Amino acid sequence: MFKLSLIGFLFLSACADDKVSVPVTGNKASIAKSVAKSEVMLPHLPRTEMSAELEMTINQAVKYQDLVLRLVNIEDSRCATGVSCIWAGQLIVTLDVSNKNGDQQEVKLIRKRHPEIATAFGFNLLLLDVSPHPKKGKVIQLKDQKVSIQIVKQTAN
Repeated sequence: MFKLSLIGFLFLSACADDKVSVPVTGNKASIAKSVAKSEVMLPHLPRTEMSAELEMTINQAVKYQDLVLRLVNIEDSRCATGVSCIWAGQLIVTLDVSNKNGDQQEVKLIRKRHPEIATAFGFNLLLLDVSPHPKKGKVIQLKDQKVSIQIVKQTAN
């Protein structure tokens, strides 16, 4: 019985930890301070002069160098604040990315516990955050959500 209780406790506690949303706007010092305070290590792509952090809302098109990125959809199944969950959930952000030649590619940015790097037209894309975070009893409309991504030009090795 003790083993079963221990397994159940470990299983339920895996998602009950409070997630910390680290702001991605502001200067590097404030971002570093926020990360240090929250004791969360975000897997950022290397920063170069060929990288940027972009914020966008649904159906907004953002130009970055020779690309145009348009936010198409947000799937947010993260555990809401004020709720105990068995699974922490995930974010899936769908972008339409087009280059200067008019070529178009659909890109899905996925963030479970850590974001996964996606690629499009020689750029790496990383989902940093979607805000606001879900809250118990509150429905968040797509038009009210803001997506933060990091984009980095791939370098030739």
